[in-house]
Amino acid sequence: MAMRSYEAMFLLDTGKMAGDLNKAADTLAQIVTKHGGEVVVHRVWDERRLAYPVKKQRKALYYLMSLKAVGSAITAIEADLKLQEFVIRSMFLVIDPKLAESMVAVARDPNAVALQTVTEPPDEDLFDPAPDRNRRRRPVEVREG
Repeated sequence: MAMRSYEAMFLLDTGKMAGDLNKAADTLAQIVTKHGGEVVVHRVWDERRLAYPVKKQRKALYYLMSLKAVGSAITAIEADLKLQEFVIRSMFLVIDPKLAESMVAVARDPNAVALQTVTEPPDEDLFDPAPDRNRRRRPVEVREG
């Protein structure tokens, strides 16, 4: 079978990692290679508050990984990930071969996280479809002459 490109997102419990992110990253990479996969690039994405508690956790470390593997290996990788206490959730997406190179380039870019932050405020009229309609009008003075 041919190897396909995948992007994986892991939610990691920072309390159970005991502050050793390198060990957790090595464990994730070992699980992928154990099942015949190849890790292309991996990095921390961000630590965020979760929208709802997952396994009693309110925040998690998002960890991004691009990998190549056969389809049957993903099922085995997910089964091994369920045995890891520090992995709260995982998600695998199949990447279109046309997009694989550009996605890996973005994942390798150390400034990619900075691209998510918008520093400029939006235009005031951007969300107001009729800005004149909502303004109060001053009374017009009528001069007799």
